[in-house]
Amino acid sequence: MIKYCRVLSIILGLMLSNSTFAYDFEINGFNYNITSPTTATLEQIDSVTAEVIIPATVTFEGHKLTVTALGSGLIPYSEKLVIRKAVLPETIETIGYGAFLYCESLQYVNLPKNLQIIESEAFSQCHQLVIDEWPDQLRKIGNDAFVACDSLTSVHLPGTMESIGMWAFNYSGITSLRIDRGGPVALGDYSFINCKRLKEVTFDADVNGAIGQQMFYQCESLESAVFNGSITPVYGSSYMGGEAFRGCVSLKTVRLPKGLTTINSGAFAECQSLESIDLGDQLTDLNLEAFANSGLRSITLPETLTNIGPIVFWGCKNLESITLPLRVERICGYFDSTSGITRMEVKNRVPLGINEYEWIDLYNRITLVVPAGSKDLYAQHDIWGRFEKIEEAAPERFTFYADFNIKGEGRLLWNGKPCVSGDRIELTEGDTIQIRQEPVNESDSVVWVYMGNDENVKLHRDSVYTFVVTKDINLSVFFRTRVIVEQVQVTLKQTELGVVKLDLTKGKRAEIKIQPDDGWKVNCISQDGIDVTSRLTDTGFLVTEPLQEDTEIVIAFERTGSDNIEQRESAPFRVRTFNGTLMIDNVTPNSLIDIYRTDGSLVKQLHAKQSSLSIQLPIHQIYLIKIANNIVKIRL
Repeated sequence: MIKYCRVLSIILGLMLSNSTFAYDFEINGFNYNITSPTTATLEQIDSVTAEVIIPATVTFEGHKLTVTALGSGLIPYSEKLVIRKAVLPETIETIGYGAFLYCESLQYVNLPKNLQIIESEAFSQCHQLVIDEWPDQLRKIGNDAFVACDSLTSVHLPGTMESIGMWAFNYSGITSLRIDRGGPVALGDYSFINCKRLKEVTFDADVNGAIGQQMFYQCESLESAVFNGSITPVYGSSYMGGEAFRGCVSLKTVRLPKGLTTINSGAFAECQSLESIDLGDQLTDLNLEAFANSGLRSITLPETLTNIGPIVFWGCKNLESITLPLRVERICGYFDSTSGITRMEVKNRVPLGINEYEWIDLYNRITLVVPAGSKDLYAQHDIWGRFEKIEEAAPERFTFYADFNIKGEGRLLWNGKPCVSGDRIELTEGDTIQIRQEPVNESDSVVWVYMGNDENVKLHRDSVYTFVVTKDINLSVFFRTRVIVEQVQVTLKQTELGVVKLDLTKGKRAEIKIQPDDGWKVNCISQDGIDVTSRLTDTGFLVTEPLQEDTEIVIAFERTGSDNIEQRESAPFRVRTFNGTLMIDNVTPNSLIDIYRTDGSLVKQLHAKQSSLSIQLPIHQIYLIKIANNIVKIRL
């Protein structure tokens, strides 16, 4: 134990000291720094051989340390052309900045399965380097990490990836790139710029924020770039950087990540083999020169698009027709005289702003197609009117749906056919619809139809509602049987246990006037066993809502005056009732409480553990409460 503490103190001392020595210790020409009581970093190799084997552990002062990292400048400048093979232990988690920089003769390095970080310039200019397998725990590749690694081929990165730095594979020889499902992965600008042999890119991972600027710039052999995941907004933005695929002359297939909102300038410029592209359903901005001089033959611009920048389609010789979305706010000079455009359709019924000089060579070539009924507005416009051919588009007929939510007893007839709750009917714009109700019994009923467009329709038995379809309809239908109001007036002389029972039928609403004779008052009112006495008004009315089921209302009366049975206080305890609950206060703890009916039968025997207690008992009855020799009579 003493020896271990001594070793630990030496290690910690070395870690914290300002020693003039470059490294903490050296073993056989390998220089190490201690990074924790159990780990070390191999910082530099003094004497390099053609094959370098790096140990997994080293022992210093009798204490075993695990080698977890390679430091910056691992191979001295004078030795960089010597090393041809590096064998790394599985314990390595980090390859430091410039560890193998300019090792131009290095042909092979195994990347350990636990490797997580490859720092900037770690293998930059390793022209002969071959990597057979990429580790499945890798998280970060730094800036310039594999610049000019001409012999690299397939790069298959795991779903644990978090970031790829700028210029990471610049001018490398990679032929394919794949990142497994995971992410999101942050992609630095210029990450794969000038990868002349790269043919195929597949991102199953999500992208963090952006596809970087000039990310695949001048990748002349790239044929396919497929992003199967989504792009996660950063600070509210998700975009493709400027010139991201510019000069990818072989690019034919592109799938953009879901959620992309902006394509920046020149992103697909000079992609001569690109004939079509799906821009998704969230794109809002298509900026300057985005597809200039590309091979586009067709493109569908999503309705989410609000901004299309100037010269977006300049030099697109194969693109003959385009339809501009309704939300585009201004018509800029999208084409030049070298473009193949001959037909342009706009959806705005009122002409938008347009610069006359941007279209000066195209007024006589382009057939302008405008919405039905708006040709005269365009023809009379100072600039739009210069287009020599203006045609109106055929009126559009859209497909809509009616969704039904029907409650109550009855059927709704939709153009003569009954509909039930949950039905969904496909409609076409301009269809004429008739709605009629069909009750299930002979009593009249009323149907309120909520159309979902601030229009509510009230239908009686024989009425019909007719309308023309112009939008989706969420049809909420509530059948209500016509309310028959029943008024009951009760004036009774009752004995002490007097009770009146009223049976009310489903679908009725009762307005009950309760007016006891002199000497009597209401003790309790219940509806289906629930105390509703509190709903009795000061004027003696009890009003119910329309009844959903048959119900029974019970009214119990009692005498007023000296014979009144009410809550009482009789020393040493007090008895009271509230909403059908019997409550007893001021009871001596541990007392026995007997509750009897008036016929002498025992209802309940209680043991009072506290000074107050309560109990639920059947209502509309009289009870005798006995504690010791004291008895209180009360109605519940």
